[in-house]
Amino acid sequence: MKTRSILFSLMLLCVSYYGTSQEISQNKLSWKTQAYFTANGVKALGNSDDIYSIGYGFNGGVFLRQSENLSFSVNTGYYFIPTKKESELQTFFFEFSTWQEQIIPITGGVHWRTEGASFQPYAGLDAGLLIRYISLNSSFLGLTSYIFDRQIYFVVTPKVGFNVPISSQWGIDMNVQYTRVFVDDMQWNGLLNANLGLTYNLD
Repeated sequence: MKTRSILFSLMLLCVSYYGTSQEISQNKLSWKTQAYFTANGVKALGNSDDIYSIGYGFNGGVFLRQSENLSFSVNTGYYFIPTKKESELQTFFFEFSTWQEQIIPITGGVHWRTEGASFQPYAGLDAGLLIRYISLNSSFLGLTSYIFDRQIYFVVTPKVGFNVPISSQWGIDMNVQYTRVFVDDMQWNGLLNANLGLTYNLD
């Protein structure tokens, strides 16, 4: 009797899994609009990237599907990039007391996705604007000053990643992206992001 119960339970589990798998498989071909939200770690790259610590932030946006494999995207995000410890930056005359950078990218792009019921790799290319906010408290020969500045740059962001559907609407998204900033006279000219989060099919 116990063996029969176990076999019956296993059969129900298989039927349930098959039904869910079929639902996901059908849904992967039917969605037209997909939202995503990912948290990330950010590394500044470029001329003086050694003064920055690993930053953090998030990305969010919407995919607008045009065909089975092709979709367009609208994206934004927020990154906070701190400098290293104060003691590592100060010199005999000049000392950084606080230095913070906040980044807001606003981009749009195109993505190519290989469809699969359980694993969907993709590659994309976004382009747009990056808004950089800098706040700096510094001390020079004992005189303290505060600087706040806003700068806007053009950026191109290639990315590669994959999506794993976990239900008819939800999925897990993981990707790596490189943001190239087209300017040479700044402390960094690129950002490397590792992103992990969720997708949700809106229709």
